[in-house]
Amino acid sequence: MAVVVNILKTFIALEFGKKILELDHEVDCIVEDFRKGKDPGLNVKIIYKKLDEAEKKREEAIKIRDDAIRIYDALVLAKAIYDATDKSTSIGAALNPAAAAIGYATRFIIDGVKKEISDLANVIEVVPTLAKNFGSFLKRSKKKIALAAAAYAAKAIARKDRRNMVG
Repeated sequence: MAVVVNILKTFIALEFGKKILELDHEVDCIVEDFRKGKDPGLNVKIIYKKLDEAEKKREEAIKIRDDAIRIYDALVLAKAIYDATDKSTSIGAALNPAAAAIGYATRFIIDGVKKEISDLANVIEVVPTLAKNFGSFLKRSKKKIALAAAAYAAKAIARKDRRNMVG
């Protein structure tokens, strides 16, 4: 049953955790190139494209969360149905040993469902905060590149003006 939770956790780890590290390093390299006076060239376009793709992944994570909420609701409903039928099963178990065995096995399944419900609820609660933080990271990264590019352009203009004044 923990398949849904594992899928969500893996997606979050890959798309948020690892992407932040990868993109942060690339943005820092581009900003460093600008500060050193080098023109990063096409790297800026490539990183902006990667940042836009990461934004799409963030939106995809929110959609996956919505699917997880629907699964969560279905699991809660299934547990409620089991709770309603549990009483009748115990009455039937008193009259029939086979019904008692089925009721006993069903309790193990429902215990797994309860664990899945709690795990899924925890992951569902975390996704919006992570998505918001990831989105703010993407905005900060774009702003950082834009500021470094503007400073580079200003230095280039000042350098050109100094050269023109001398010669």
